[in-house]
Amino acid sequence: METGDDNERAETRAGRAADVGETEARAGLEADGPEAESAYGAGEEGAGPELQMPLPIVIGRILIVSGMSFSAALAIFFLVGGVWQIAAGATGITLLFLLAMFALERAAER
Repeated sequence: METGDDNERAETRAGRAADVGETEARAGLEADGPEAESAYGAGEEGAGPELQMPLPIVIGRILIVSGMSFSAALAIFFLVGGVWQIAAGATGITLLFLLAMFALERAAER
């Protein structure tokens, strides 16, 4: 049966092992130099300062996604209700919002 001292020793050993592993991981990343790839993409070629997206593009994205989700929800609602003609119209509107999103993204790349 373990006593309080044994529990504290086990926790201390586990903490030291975690600290050593973390230190070794950091040393491994630093040893590769500044051009090494990391999980954050710091080593990617051409990685420059992040560009801020213009406000009209952001607002357009929000409106398109909101409209697409609302029309898709209506389509599902009317399909469940058995009114397939209105559901087909709502599905068509959803597809129009999807095409608008593709057009907006292409315009945002330019």
